Amino acid sequence: MLARATLILVFAYHGIVPKLWLRDAGEQAMLRAGGVPEGRVHQALIAMGMAELAWAFVLLAFGSRAWPYLMTIVGMFAALVMVGIQSPAYLGQAFNPVTLNLGVASLAGIAWMHANNLPSARRCLRRKPKES
Repeated sequence: MLARATLILVFAYHGIVPKLWLRDAGEQAMLRAGGVPEGRVHQALIAMGMAELAWAFVLLAFGSRAWPYLMTIVGMFAALVMVGIQSPAYLGQAFNPVTLNLGVASLAGIAWMHANNLPSARRCLRRKPKES
């Protein structure tokens, strides 16, 4: 539950604060390095922020299932590889995609391992199981 809540907060924060609210220069530079035309950088930043915010809601709505966590793990490693190819200078900075993406992927792995073991009204036993 804590891992899931932390993932939701991380995706919501990274969608809202650096992308939608502050329009961070580093985020813009990574988009330019990735080939986004100058006239479309702000639109791409808004789209990315909305996508991260939407993913926070997916984790909130479907957190009892395994697929959101598996997709998060794959997405974090894919994003890390893309940053490494397109903007390798960011990998050595104090706050960098390596530690963030590995941390988020690890939290998603923990949440995935526990997702099927959480109590759910869907799996509620209305009667005591019959003993064989």
